[in-house]
Amino acid sequence: MGCVSYSKRFFGDGKITKDAMQQAELAARMELQTLRFEFSSVNWQESIGSSGTARALADLLKQNDWSKEGITAEGLAKLRSMLLKAGECKRLDTLGLKPDRIPVLPGGFAIMSAIFTELNIQYMSIASAALKEGVLYDLLGRLHHQDIRDVTVSQFMRRYHIDPLQAKRVEDLSLSLFKQVEQGVDVDVEAVQQQLQWVARLHEIGISIAHSGYHKHAAYILENADMPGFSKMEQFQLGLQVRAQRGSLSNVQKLSGTIQDWTAILALRLAVLFCRSRTDVLLPKMQLKRSGNEYRIKLDEKWIAQNPLTENALQAEIKDWKAVGVSFSVTN
Repeated sequence: MGCVSYSKRFFGDGKITKDAMQQAELAARMELQTLRFEFSSVNWQESIGSSGTARALADLLKQNDWSKEGITAEGLAKLRSMLLKAGECKRLDTLGLKPDRIPVLPGGFAIMSAIFTELNIQYMSIASAALKEGVLYDLLGRLHHQDIRDVTVSQFMRRYHIDPLQAKRVEDLSLSLFKQVEQGVDVDVEAVQQQLQWVARLHEIGISIAHSGYHKHAAYILENADMPGFSKMEQFQLGLQVRAQRGSLSNVQKLSGTIQDWTAILALRLAVLFCRSRTDVLLPKMQLKRSGNEYRIKLDEKWIAQNPLTENALQAEIKDWKAVGVSFSVTN
């Protein structure tokens, strides 16, 4: 939710009517309903607001003696009456707000009012930091190898009861295979490896929903969940690779076609295939090579003969890749 989009949507003509305010607040409350149980007031001790809207509302309440500091539910009720009494944005220029903040005040107020109502907040303190400081803090952490994304992945593993031993098996093998052909990846190899590591750790996240089609459930979670530190594009890439860990590649073909994506997906699929026993079995020596659009994996002939189920899975893998125009073969 954003003050700009809500102001355009419900107060686009500059008018602040009771009906428009109710519609805006109801829309915001609908968005918050899925969060209400987890973030209700019994689950926290202090609420803190950040960025422009929160600071602007706190300043307004203080200037009008409706709150000594921060934002209060009582102060918002008084501000709501004042906004409705003004009736339109152009009459708010006497409030002491910056000119660019006035047109988006009604939308921002409606969202904050809905937050107070749905989460039963009576008082909110204000942080001096905003989005830009958060981004800088995140980037600084990455430079010093304290990446918030690693923390997020660890939290998701615990939340969705992922088997850490199985995740480690798939992670180790997929990275090993990827490194054998990483020379053909014309991007930041370290970043691709890091993403593959996260994907391997989270590839079974969908099992908590259902074992059948768990890779699709996993992709949906990763694409839509709130994942601190990850951009939407990064979440999309995580979901893409997790969805591609098994089964048909036809849907993935519509979304991806870069060498790094295909190489990482192949490494993950092979790791999932060879680790499907979920035990620390002795795996054969594997040599994965790439030439253009062709991939070959070299395996010991005797080992293949002794593992007919794996051989059958590899034959199915060959067909899946052929269906999307990529050559994958097994040699000995």
